[in-house]
Amino acid sequence: MTVSQERAQNLARLFFEPFMPTDDVSEITGVPPVTIRQWMNRGHLEFRGTPRVRQGKAMCYSPANVVETMAFAYISHLGLPPNRFAGQVASLVMSAASRYLHDMAGTWGDYASRTEAEKNWQRYIIAYYDPSYKALRWVESSVPTLQFQPPDAAWIVLDSHLLLDRTIQGIDALAARKAATE
Repeated sequence: MTVSQERAQNLARLFFEPFMPTDDVSEITGVPPVTIRQWMNRGHLEFRGTPRVRQGKAMCYSPANVVETMAFAYISHLGLPPNRFAGQVASLVMSAASRYLHDMAGTWGDYASRTEAEKNWQRYIIAYYDPSYKALRWVESSVPTLQFQPPDAAWIVLDSHLLLDRTIQGIDALAARKAATE
């Protein structure tokens, strides 16, 4: 999905602004509200710019939090346990999505004139188990594969551009549904 530079600039300004309640985040991500709250209460998701309480009623989340929640859900569905590492990988995906959004907004120059390699710089977050370190690790890449193959490694790939696109589509669909009911 490609958004106009003006639309990307508007989204970039709001990317870290919490304005969506848990139910909206749930609708966009497909994650039940109770699960989102559990992940937060257990410290699995530690959002940058922690969600704020709106008028003492409900937690509010930013589009960045939505991307992070969606990434965390994908990681969980792929079999990685919901833990601090999964939260860190989800945070990396959100950071990469933020860079992509700011690129489209023209924050760092003319996005349209860049090569595909430049546009896809750090697009994929690849998490894997590294037996030599006996730990989970990750890399950022412009291609959806590891450029090296650690022995006996299992790995997952998350596409930050795709998750940002799905977040934008979800926010737009939600706004359209709300406008239609008013």
